[in-house]
Amino acid sequence: MPKIKALILDDEPSGRTVLSYFIQEFGSDLFGPVVTCSSIKETLETLESFDPDLIFVDIELQGESGLDLRKLAPSIPTVVVSAHSQYAIEALRLDVLDFLTKPLEVDQFSAFLTRIESKIQPKLPLDDSLIIRDGGHNVIILFQDILFIEASGAYSKIHTAERSYLASKTLKVLTPLLPDHFYRLHRSFLVPGFQIDSFKGNIANLKTGHQIGLSKSGRKLLIEKFGQ
Repeated sequence: MPKIKALILDDEPSGRTVLSYFIQEFGSDLFGPVVTCSSIKETLETLESFDPDLIFVDIELQGESGLDLRKLAPSIPTVVVSAHSQYAIEALRLDVLDFLTKPLEVDQFSAFLTRIESKIQPKLPLDDSLIIRDGGHNVIILFQDILFIEASGAYSKIHTAERSYLASKTLKVLTPLLPDHFYRLHRSFLVPGFQIDSFKGNIANLKTGHQIGLSKSGRKLLIEKFGQ
């Protein structure tokens, strides 16, 4: 079974080191890759290429609050690790998964591991589908059901015939997770080839009736794939 991918946000090197040690020493059966960051800006940049199953965040960072990350990346389960227990109520209002107090202790961390084991579902690689976090849930979307994918800031909107899903991944992160027949027709759109009906100028027409913006590189790609 895949292991939990984690990201640690703490502006203090000692905080990052101690938590990394606890994860490696006591949680190696559950956790796989662990990435550390020292600011919200660095974290958001890291999320463009690293897709964690869980984020550990300190609250009092230099000039900012770690809880702001919860608002910027609400679909990723978050655990607060802080020496300031007065923030517990505010953290719980933001629907954090857990609250650990510093300094960390073995008993506390072991109990935490037991609590999250059934709550966190590491993303499973499937040949015919994509797994995303949407509204706090793991959602499996079949590639064949995707009409197109649209950029939405640090997120992506995955459109299907039934509904649209907001995934906490940029198009840059999603692209390598998709089959080769998904084409980047524009910096804001990914489209499966079987949904393309025709194209002209800077517009691609989909079989569903949607019209998608077509960049010069996207047009060149379609000409190479389908001809003039």
